[in-house]
Formats: sequence, structure tokens, C-alpha cells
Amino acid sequence: MRRQAIRTIATFSTTTAGGTHGVLQPMHSDDERKKLLNRLRRVTGQVDAVARMVEEDAECVDIVMQISAATGALSKVAQLLLTEHVKQCLHDAADNSNAADREAMLQDLIKLFEKYAQTK
Repeated sequence: MRRQAIRTIATFSTTTAGGTHGVLQPMHSDDERKKLLNRLRRVTGQVDAVARMVEEDAECVDIVMQISAATGALSKVAQLLLTEHVKQCLHDAADNSNAADREAMLQDLIKLFEKYAQTK
């Protein structure tokens, strides 16, 4: 289940009149995927540490510092995924002669950036 969720995170597609675009196939090489998974496992460990710290009634400052570290690490994963998605969309747009599809890709990227910006 956990692997499937991570694979779902690593795939993004949009369907337009001209078909599906933006699918990262595969998004990363095996080495890049391993690096992303290691980052995600580190985040999981950090979040687990936060839970333990709360259970053990640790100092508030220490808990907040751990939350900050986990948030930063997860943000880096999102940045890496977003970078790869933008690269793929630009590649797809360059290969696509249909103006409506290119506009749909652009709108999808704008929506994605807006959602990402809301998390900041």
C-alpha cells in the first residue's frame, strides 16, 4: 500500500481534447526514485519522532524544531517532483502542435503552482 501511494505521488497526468499529457513515464530513474523514497522515509521518521516527543512531553521548542525539519524535507520532495513535472510539460508542449492542448497544459501548470504556493 505504501509503495502504491508513493508511485501515485510520482505520477501526474491531465486529459485534454488531444489526449493525455504530463504523464511522467517514468518520472525518475531508479537512482532518482531511490533518493526521493529515502527523503520520504526520512520525513516519516521525523514525523514519528514528533509523535514520540509529544507522548514523552518533550520541550515545545524541540517539538517545533522537529516539525520544522519535517516540513522542510517534505517541501524539498515537492520541489523535486514539481521540477520534473514542469520539465515534462515543457517537453510535451514543444512536441504538441495543438494550441488548445498547449493552453490546457499551461492552465494545469498554473493551477499546480497555485496549489503549491498555498502550502507555503
